[in-house]
Amino acid sequence: MAIWQFSVYLIPCSWAEEHEFDSESLFNKDEFSTKSIWDSVQLEDNFQERIERVLPKAESWSDELLLWGDQEKNDIQIWFKERIDEGILVRIDLRKDPMIFIREIVQLAQYLDCAFFFPELRVISESTETKIIEAIRKSAPFKFVKDPYGFIEKISKN
Repeated sequence: MAIWQFSVYLIPCSWAEEHEFDSESLFNKDEFSTKSIWDSVQLEDNFQERIERVLPKAESWSDELLLWGDQEKNDIQIWFKERIDEGILVRIDLRKDPMIFIREIVQLAQYLDCAFFFPELRVISESTETKIIEAIRKSAPFKFVKDPYGFIEKISKN
């Protein structure tokens, strides 16, 4: 992942509601996994076609990884065997105005009946424009894009 990319996972609303939008069960120390979320959830058969309305299908380096978009810019990644295995990862390029892509991701999440999981912030939220914009503004990629030199200087002091 590039420093200018903001990551958000799409997770089933049913799981988020059942866990009261609490992300702590996804973490083991500082690592997280969304694998268990998808054990009992299956998306509609046409989910890939719906994603292709947002980004074009891309070539993958693995038979189990579905890719759309450009890995250096905006992309969507799904580890998929017989079903979704690791989750739906969306990475947003913050170097250019991301609002059109953000709107498309919100619509996609709502179509798939998914909530947002922001691993950097350890937060699960409803899939709305307001929630994703709030999360982006708190993120390291946003701070980097806004002031690259200041960001690097700040982390070099830590």
